[in-house]
Amino acid sequence: MRTPEVRFNPKGATEVNVFFVGGIHGSGKSTLGRQLVGPLRADHVIASDLIEYTPDSHDPTKKSVANVVDNQVSLLREFSLREQVRPNVVLDGHFCVLENAGHIVRIPLNVFREIDPIAMVLVEAEPTDVQARLRQRESAYDLNLIKRLMFEEHSHAESVSRELGVPLKVWRGGHRFRELVEFLQRASRKG
Repeated sequence: MRTPEVRFNPKGATEVNVFFVGGIHGSGKSTLGRQLVGPLRADHVIASDLIEYTPDSHDPTKKSVANVVDNQVSLLREFSLREQVRPNVVLDGHFCVLENAGHIVRIPLNVFREIDPIAMVLVEAEPTDVQARLRQRESAYDLNLIKRLMFEEHSHAESVSRELGVPLKVWRGGHRFRELVEFLQRASRKG
């Protein structure tokens, strides 16, 4: 497990509530992010849409990252430059990424410090459900890789939450959406 160092000096902190929604590819985080827009009066921003990303042509998952540090600096730069429409942002991203060599890399803690989330959600799903969703997207993940990614994502999410003192809720879908919204609203600095 590798955690690279990322250095970034943004133009200045924004006065926006960032709700970070993380999870591995295929976990359902973008679906959840879209559902949270209305109740939280938030913009939904997908981290990978902010990053200039070109997948490795030899990577069967089509999701690996060639240079984690450059990738995260790009995310922070674009996130700091984006025009804010609403007082809240649901930022949909990852706690870990897959490097092009197939290694799982934790997103550095200082990236989360720069993002400055007021609450975090880790979206999880059954590994076989994740695998089926990824197959629909033409991504080839074996079940063992999915399980390893899920374990590392969960472990690092808890670590980031503890280190930054930011509340974390693990979301496994289902009927407790209202409870999740209330958790996020309680964390909100602007309501």
